[in-house]
Amino acid sequence: MVVLRHFRMSSPWRLRRLSPLLPVIRKCSRNLLVSTATGWQRDFARDRQFTSGEAQPTQNHVGKELLALFDILPGTLQKGIRQNAEAEARWGDLLELTLDAGRFLYGRFRSSSQFREMDISLSSQRLTLQDLRQIQDNGSITSWTSDNRAGIRGTLHRLSRIVEPNAGTLMGLTLRVGRAEPGAACPIYSLLEEGRSMLLLGPPGSGKTTILRDVARYLSDDQGLRVLIIDASGEIGGAGEQLHPAVGERTRRMHVGHRLQQHQVMLEGVQNHTPEVVIIDEIGSQQEAHAAASIAARGVRIIGTAHGLELKDLVGNPELNLLIGGVETAIVGDAAAKLYGRKVMLQRRGPPVFDAAVELSSQSGWQVHEDLAQSVDSILSGKPLTPTFAGSSGVRNSTTTTTATSYLQVPAQEASPQEDSLVPPLVQCMSPEMIARIEAGAGF
Repeated sequence: MVVLRHFRMSSPWRLRRLSPLLPVIRKCSRNLLVSTATGWQRDFARDRQFTSGEAQPTQNHVGKELLALFDILPGTLQKGIRQNAEAEARWGDLLELTLDAGRFLYGRFRSSSQFREMDISLSSQRLTLQDLRQIQDNGSITSWTSDNRAGIRGTLHRLSRIVEPNAGTLMGLTLRVGRAEPGAACPIYSLLEEGRSMLLLGPPGSGKTTILRDVARYLSDDQGLRVLIIDASGEIGGAGEQLHPAVGERTRRMHVGHRLQQHQVMLEGVQNHTPEVVIIDEIGSQQEAHAAASIAARGVRIIGTAHGLELKDLVGNPELNLLIGGVETAIVGDAAAKLYGRKVMLQRRGPPVFDAAVELSSQSGWQVHEDLAQSVDSILSGKPLTPTFAGSSGVRNSTTTTTATSYLQVPAQEASPQEDSLVPPLVQCMSPEMIARIEAGAGF
């Protein structure tokens, strides 16, 4: 795959400039997504049908995996979904379904504004406890874990339930849509090729797990590395016994039986299976942070995620700041106290577990700290941060010394936020050479 790297653009790609190419891209989607044509790749192409105007997934183009999510719903709810004209054009942006007893079924969709969501009612009748129990007991669903999570076998979807603690009554369900998006991690491919360990930071729903899947595929299939996923509730590799093909043919996985045991499984995986890269989703406890530090000390790369809007949140989190080297207080000399205006200062205790960090919560795109240690030191000393990447299309920040080339620049007045959200990840990452080959109708 040819990837656009180290490019600088004064404005994002605009759909109107790419619209002549999109029909050809759809035609070549099997070859564009990855080297082999499998069912999940074609489903991804069906989930997002692009035209010169807007994304228009229809009932005939929802995709097999999304249909698997709808199939566990009672028949009356499925009928309501099929007849909902407002949602029909948005299936490619569906994030989750929320179901609560006595309320309507709602679909939460990604809107044109980044990190903004909209809810659409998908049922004409209120849900009953029987509806919820029918979904909970569906034969396609895996066993429920101690933290009330399950999955649909053979898919990337996740189910979570709300249970009344005293009576144990099922009160609500959240059906989270899981997607495989080849090229989702393309902005950081170049950093991955440099052998870096990387931490992804972002709020729930910002795409951290989707990016991890593409990272696993890229490092395993494209880079030929031994990749091991530590998977709680099938979050990354899908529900069931077999790994979803989206994470790579050579990628391996260890299940986490109980969420509180994740740190033990992390260490067991490194000790028993000699991976070169360990991928972990949602590092959330001090024990898991210590396990990650132990893995890094053994020379194994780690690609992980944690909740947080920005790097400062992690620095101020006493449970997890070991990931960035830990924080301690230090009493400085008179000269330093005069320089900084205080006698007691915060400083980094040791080297970070990760080499780089990516903030996914920025409205303007991704903010990538290529030198995590330097960024942490800047935060602790009160100096301004200068992320070395900016933009979710892998564009270098103008502050870097990397040679930059302008490509497909569009005047600011032509910008439309809604159009940006319609450009698929692989289109954003294609090089001029790839574009030329598509226009010429060449094979891949």
